Amino acid sequence: MMTITLDDSLTTHFQAIAMQHHTSVEQVVNNALQEYLEDYLDIFAAEQVLAAIERGEEKIVDWQEVKTGLYAFS
Repeated sequence: MMTITLDDSLTTHFQAIAMQHHTSVEQVVNNALQEYLEDYLDIFAAEQVLAAIERGEEKIVDWQEVKTGLYAFS
């Protein structure tokens, strides 16, 4: 469990969202943080792949090549 302090503007927005969804402010904040964390981790993973491509450790494969490879196993 963690306690945080939000500025008045964020508090107001979270309260309005909680009222619209008939839930608690805590749940709205938890949902928002979960979405933020998922987005952050997706961006981090994408940046890692881009860096690997730039270093020549990964390569980009054309979609047509991928489809051809998939149908080859059918």
